[in-house]
Amino acid sequence: MSLVDILAESGIVTTKEFVKSVTKSDESFSTWALVLLNDNTFGIAHIINSLIDILHINIREAQGYALSVYYKGNVVIKFGERDTLSELAEKFRSRGLAIIMTRDF
Repeated sequence: MSLVDILAESGIVTTKEFVKSVTKSDESFSTWALVLLNDNTFGIAHIINSLIDILHINIREAQGYALSVYYKGNVVIKFGERDTLSELAEKFRSRGLAIIMTRDF
């Protein structure tokens, strides 16, 4: 059973198809994805501020990610190398946000 299957069955990820739909099959993308999960703990402002501070993105992009995670349950926020994403994941976790890294998408 894959990680996506386990998360989908647990209800954390809305559907396996959603996770696959937000990823790209283009060879130029790394095989790792950083996925922000909605754990219903923090408000949308905390999520937006964290995205801006950690990923250095603009407010409009952060709002888009925050709305996706709020309404769909998860959103892929970054593709990249494992070590780079691991550092970013720790920054999100230090702010109390639920995040996973996966190659299974």
